[in-house]
Amino acid sequence: MACCDREEIVGGRLRRYYRITETGLEVLRSGIERLEANATAARGQLARRADPGIAWRWKAYRRLLRLFPSAWRGTTRRS
Repeated sequence: MACCDREEIVGGRLRRYYRITETGLEVLRSGIERLEANATAARGQLARRADPGIAWRWKAYRRLLRLFPSAWRGTTRRS
């Protein structure tokens, strides 16, 4: 995945520099492809999902009309 490229002594301390290997590049590429596939799937699910705000309000309104038809339509029966 990564290997030591070179070593230097800077300020009395050993500093190592690494480079990515061909195997590391392949692992990185496959990880990127997997993440892109997951992001594409998530975008597709979000696009198919309808706005729940309006839908549930309309369903609740229709249920109330069935329960209290005259009260919600503005017409009341007076005897």
